[in-house]
Amino acid sequence: MSGKWRYIAVALVLLAVKAGAQERKILSRAELDALVNPTLSEVAQGVIIAEPATRNMGEVADSERVNAYFVLRNTTTEAIEITEIRSSCSCLKVTTPITRIEAGESITLRAEFNPAGRNGGFSIPILLYTTLDPKHPTLRLTVEGNVVATDEWSHLPESMGTLRLSRKSVTFDRNTRTERIAVVNVGNSAIRLSAHPTAEGITLRTEPELLQPNAEGDIVITYSPTTEPMRDIETAIIVEGCGTARPSERMIKIIIKK
Repeated sequence: MSGKWRYIAVALVLLAVKAGAQERKILSRAELDALVNPTLSEVAQGVIIAEPATRNMGEVADSERVNAYFVLRNTTTEAIEITEIRSSCSCLKVTTPITRIEAGESITLRAEFNPAGRNGGFSIPILLYTTLDPKHPTLRLTVEGNVVATDEWSHLPESMGTLRLSRKSVTFDRNTRTERIAVVNVGNSAIRLSAHPTAEGITLRTEPELLQPNAEGDIVITYSPTTEPMRDIETAIIVEGCGTARPSERMIKIIIKK
């Protein structure tokens, strides 16, 4: 999710809490955009110059925190106090050791970006509020760039011996009889998986049957009972053939709804 839409989500939650028992109001696109991109103060226009106003971080590894620096210069003959700094994303922490900018002087603002869990392009606004206008931001800054995944298999977050999986649980009901789990063999040898059934009607196979090194495939779990269960069932199967991981690490949770 981009910084902009994260900010929208937070704004909607705050509005819902504030409304309480009041009648819900559906916000228009213009109102949502106003929450994300509030109008800059007219009275404070141009009094603080940012060098630069937008900092492009280029490519950022998802395992590496990086800092963006902005120099803020007071162009007036009076001191200006920074009252609030808002970032639209919790992944961006903005700090400055000095909040008072003396006439004609400059301070440095640091924005630390944590890319963990993100992938692809990002553009995160920072809003600076000062004593010049308590209602509207004096300045808008932007940190942008592109997060590059250092883990080739980051889309398969679960581990099971020499396997990486998209998930470790499946749910069946009267309408769902087959579930697929995307996997990749990260080992050095081809593997063939199997599992002992723990409930009547459960079977496991892989596609392809033999998982080659660094090749993706699917674990296919099928539920075909002879009679429908009278109650919900929670069980698990232990996968064999994926290395020396402990049994508890090779379990796939199975929930069967009556």
